[in-house]
Amino acid sequence: MGHQLPGLAKQEGREANIPKNCWLVVAVDSKYVKLLIAILLLIVPEFCPAQEVKEQLYTQPAHHQVDTSRIKALYQLGLYYLSHYNQKNHLDSAQFYLNKALVMAKVAYRSTDASRYNLQLGNVYLARNNMPVAEKYYALVAQAHEAKLETTKQAQTWVKFGANVLNKMTDTGKRNSESAAETAELYFNRGIKILQSVRDTAALIKMEIYITMSYHDGGYRQRYRKRFIDIIKKFENSRFAEVNILYANLSVVYRNEGNNNMSLFYLLKAMNRMERLRDTVNKDVLYGELALIYDELGQTDQSIQWYKKTLALRENIPNTSPAGLYRTVGFLVLNLNKQGRSSEGLSYIIDLEKRHPPKDDNVKGMAAQVKAYCYDGLMQYKLAEKYFLLMMAYYRNSDVPYLPAYGMYDIANFYVQQKKYSKAAYYLKDLHEGNFNLSRERDINLMRFKIDSAAGKTWSAIKYFQQYKRLNDSIFNATKSGQIEELQIKYATEQKERDLAFVTKDRQLQYEKANHATNARNITLIGIGLLLIVIGLLYNSYRINQKKTIEIDRKNKELNQLVSEKDSLLEEKEWLIKEVHHRVKNNLQIVMSLLQRQSSFINNKEALAAIRNSEHRMNSIALIHQKLYQSNSYMLIKMIDYVNELVTYLQESFDLGSRIIFEKQIDDVDFEVSMAIPIGLILNEAITNAIKYACESHRLCSVRIMLKQTDQNDYLLEIADNGAGLPAHFNLDEINSMGFNLMRGLTKQLGGKLSVMNQDGLVIRSVIHKM
Repeated sequence: MGHQLPGLAKQEGREANIPKNCWLVVAVDSKYVKLLIAILLLIVPEFCPAQEVKEQLYTQPAHHQVDTSRIKALYQLGLYYLSHYNQKNHLDSAQFYLNKALVMAKVAYRSTDASRYNLQLGNVYLARNNMPVAEKYYALVAQAHEAKLETTKQAQTWVKFGANVLNKMTDTGKRNSESAAETAELYFNRGIKILQSVRDTAALIKMEIYITMSYHDGGYRQRYRKRFIDIIKKFENSRFAEVNILYANLSVVYRNEGNNNMSLFYLLKAMNRMERLRDTVNKDVLYGELALIYDELGQTDQSIQWYKKTLALRENIPNTSPAGLYRTVGFLVLNLNKQGRSSEGLSYIIDLEKRHPPKDDNVKGMAAQVKAYCYDGLMQYKLAEKYFLLMMAYYRNSDVPYLPAYGMYDIANFYVQQKKYSKAAYYLKDLHEGNFNLSRERDINLMRFKIDSAAGKTWSAIKYFQQYKRLNDSIFNATKSGQIEELQIKYATEQKERDLAFVTKDRQLQYEKANHATNARNITLIGIGLLLIVIGLLYNSYRINQKKTIEIDRKNKELNQLVSEKDSLLEEKEWLIKEVHHRVKNNLQIVMSLLQRQSSFINNKEALAAIRNSEHRMNSIALIHQKLYQSNSYMLIKMIDYVNELVTYLQESFDLGSRIIFEKQIDDVDFEVSMAIPIGLILNEAITNAIKYACESHRLCSVRIMLKQTDQNDYLLEIADNGAGLPAHFNLDEINSMGFNLMRGLTKQLGGKLSVMNQDGLVIRSVIHKM
């Protein structure tokens, strides 16, 4: 496979993901193998991503409209050829498909997609070493962001171009590395100036870190360090949390190089800054790095102390990464093993699994790795081997590159300690030293020395031992220099000075508190004196009030006795009222019974009708008294219940059956007896009149009864039927019947007015005013 732009394929990783079944064919001299390869070449394209995307494009029906999925497929195809170019025609293919996607995106007015495609076209020309055209495409993207006032994205475009220029020139070797860095620096500065113009300090720091990490990834160690130090100097006095991460990153660089004094120097500066500003952001990162440095220096007690602090901090961070917790416990266990405290380490990992059960293969592999450390320390080597092998099974397909490498280092180290050199050699053969810091590179060479010595490979063993010695000598050794101790003393001194300042401040506060306490004591004494005077006055007032209270209690007893007598009289009165209503109702029932008995001896129809009318009228009154003695209220009648019972009585009296339908629209109102009786008599007369005259035939008849509240004290009583109604030119004033005269008089008594009208039958309407 040819060169590819470092970082370009990563930027579009999800879209440019290539299946593993796309084969790479290698030329072989055998003619039979060549024949086999030729056959495979006819079959293989069916499984390659480029072929799959092409087939997808060609099988899609042609549309006049722009097809989004077609644009995406063209873009993916262009990315594939760009990230896998090994000859000129691959770049031509990438340019062809990206150009086609760009044209379609412009037709569809997809400006965001167009910017993305312009970026990749710029990368195509960058791969061809055509800097002017590559810059032109990036300029188009930057101008699009500028038009949308997206200043940060505009700056990021030029910084990204600088990073890709740096990686491309380093990758191809067309220019020397320093020349590549100088060219990239021009574009980095262009992006920095854009951000400086809008004074976005937070974005500026992140951009500076990105640029610095680009130098680090390209292997420009001097530029990387210088730029980091410049950024720190520039923003050291700011309150941005990213500055502490800059210190930590610089510390990591020196630690990986074995320069532990400089590593500790920058990390302690970060710790001082954090404590000075009381900025706890990324505190766990600084603690973890400090633990690693002490681990490198062989200061096990301090290393364990800081690992435990790091673990406690990370467990209290919401949504913390389980991987970070397991890695921290792993380092802690290795240091506990050094002190023969492997049982304590085992309890740590078991408790962690209970609190944060591992869910993905990476974390499960870490858990197995830590347990392997524990059992190795406990000298239970079979269990240790079992968990080391389980770790490798989980790490086999890991998407985190350093995990398999660290796993192979650990299991190889375990087998070397067990003197199982052939097994150790199996895991060391594919281990690249460049993946580790200087300390581990040294240890890998020592392991290879032991393996080759055991295998009798003398010259190879000598070579590895020489490399081991060279690396060991280059690592800063704390026992050979007092700088580490000086740094620790300086940090401790600064802490003590800071603590002393806090103590001095605390003493000042205590002195101020003492003054406040003295003033408060004097004020309290004065207050106590005043309080005693007030208490004396209150006691005197209490004695006076006590005498008054005794007198009031005596009068209250007399009053309660009177109230009790009053309640008894009220109960007796209510019983009497109830009894009166009951007796009135019974008397009316007796009168009704006498009238019914008398009607059996009368043959005159008019007299009989008069007696029956009288019965109905008396029943309407008796029903009022019945409702009164049956209810808890002896003064109010619930009209909706009363009307229902009155209608039921009249239905039964006239033996109507289902011939007449009564429609009732009664509001939930309560009337006193003085109003309820007249309304009951009016209802009786009107309903009786409708039954006799409107519904005298056997046809289906309906009577509507309505009692509505129209105003605060006004009500409308209406009885309507669907009969023939009154004859034409009928004069109500000339009617001299008892029923109409009774309704007219009762309505007047209620402060209202009676009206009779034809409206699809007869309507009797009475407007009532509640007094």
